[in-house]
Amino acid sequence: WIAIPLAFICEKISLLTNKKPLLTRFLVEEMATDHWFSIEKAKTHLAFHPKHSVEIGLKSLSQNG
Repeated sequence: WIAIPLAFICEKISLLTNKKPLLTRFLVEEMATDHWFSIEKAKTHLAFHPKHSVEIGLKSLSQNG
């Protein structure tokens, strides 16, 4: 993994330059982690019903860029 050492270097440089780092170890970890969320509570407690299925949403996204 090159991203974590690179992020470490960016963090140290940011301390010297007093600027925000372009990349942080936290950001690398977040980007490398799968994030999955359930809408079950929204369905049960708020009576939420999606207008489109995931499949239709992904198809629309791929067609419209």
